Amino acid sequence: AFAPAAQVTPSGDSGDILNLPTTLTWGPNNNSSLVAGSPVSGTIQTNGAPQPGVALTHNNFPIALGVSLDTATLASVLTLTPSGGGPTIELPTLLFDILFIETENFPAGGNCLGGGMAGSGENTNGCQDIFVLANPEILDTDITFNFDGFEYEVIVTPTGLEFLTDEACAAVGEGPGCLGFLTPENTQSIFTTFFSIRVEVAIPEPHVLGLLGIALTGLGLTRRRRR
Repeated sequence: AFAPAAQVTPSGDSGDILNLPTTLTWGPNNNSSLVAGSPVSGTIQTNGAPQPGVALTHNNFPIALGVSLDTATLASVLTLTPSGGGPTIELPTLLFDILFIETENFPAGGNCLGGGMAGSGENTNGCQDIFVLANPEILDTDITFNFDGFEYEVIVTPTGLEFLTDEACAAVGEGPGCLGFLTPENTQSIFTTFFSIRVEVAIPEPHVLGLLGIALTGLGLTRRRRR
């Protein structure tokens, strides 16, 4: 049977960055969630090592019945302030479109949508839930800005994502080779974007630039049959 109507609950506040919620919770006791960490500040050295942005964490707990998260959009904002002075540099907001399936924990026949069998391996406590980045091309977005007579390029590098099996991709309606992660029950998965800045020509001295804020916006609801 279908569960009674429930809801995905937004909470938290990204403050003056985007004025959007930073947490989405769902399940009978709102115990499963997607959480964007607090805004991060730090430095990025020109042509230096990548620096981490805010981490997105999926906290996964078994849900017997209920409405679950279906889609979400993660909005990432990078704001740069030159260390030597000058105006703040506002870069385009990156929107990461997320597809999500709260899988049936122990389906008839035991076959998990993400692969493997319920009750064994990573599916010991129930089938892993499926998280997919629906627009992976966002990671190749051409982000450039001009400062002090030079053109800089911003490079976005993700961690915590991998290419999923064809069956996991098909479960969310994506073709082979989709990018995402599977989260076992009673654990968490973490997705982080790293940022680096490079310039093609030598500059007199490295510019140090400060970074960024992130928030969650948008959500979808879906009813799922449970056993």
